[in-house]
Amino acid sequence: MHQTPTTKLKNLKANLKQMQSALIAYSGGTDSAFLAKISHNTLKNKAIAVTVSSSLLPEKELKEAKDLAKEIGIKHIIIKKEITEKIRKNSGNRCYFCKKEIYKELKKLAEKHKIENILDGTNFDDTKTSRPGIKAVEELKIKTPLKDVKLTKRDIRHLSKKMNLKTHDKPSYSCLATRISEGEEITEEKLKKIEKAENIIRNFGIKDLHVRYKDNAAKIETEKKYVPLINNNPEKIIQEFKKLRFSEVKW
Repeated sequence: MHQTPTTKLKNLKANLKQMQSALIAYSGGTDSAFLAKISHNTLKNKAIAVTVSSSLLPEKELKEAKDLAKEIGIKHIIIKKEITEKIRKNSGNRCYFCKKEIYKELKKLAEKHKIENILDGTNFDDTKTSRPGIKAVEELKIKTPLKDVKLTKRDIRHLSKKMNLKTHDKPSYSCLATRISEGEEITEEKLKKIEKAENIIRNFGIKDLHVRYKDNAAKIETEKKYVPLINNNPEKIIQEFKKLRFSEVKW
């Protein structure tokens, strides 16, 4: 039987209430922000949002996550973490290793705060594609309450809008490591360069974009509707990317 987003939300609240306390893996994206908001509304001070901060997360994203947590009213903890060798190697299993390391940190924190439930913002749509990170979530027995009540991305955006959450139309975000070609070593220098390059493009009013990195060459990827904004500013873009010492820039 088809369930409405409102029914799914009711089920989500009921499930959270049974948990009594929860630690939410919180990036400030659409899914984790929605989960943090509902958890806070349901469990009050028994819900804590935790962000793991490293050079894989741009400063802009971290600031937005902080500001939104404050707005929601949820207690927010930030853990700083270095990138490990397994992630630097940038193999096809990078996301699996990364998620595993993040959730091991969260498990320690949950024990410290005597919280039994660690929640991940995986939604029902995420199960339809192959994602190495989800494997780590399952192995470590992390709970996925959005997925459990079959909330899709569309449902979450719809409900977030009704709740005036500014993340309701936030573009889907993947960490900076995903910009670097598989097999090419991940370094802080490359990540910083990509972050600066993406900020340059955002200054033209482009919200949804990636700057791909391969052998020091940059490739700008964005939605079709934003392409004219790039095409109208080629000299400026090339000039700014040259300052960052990219060997080439394409779009």
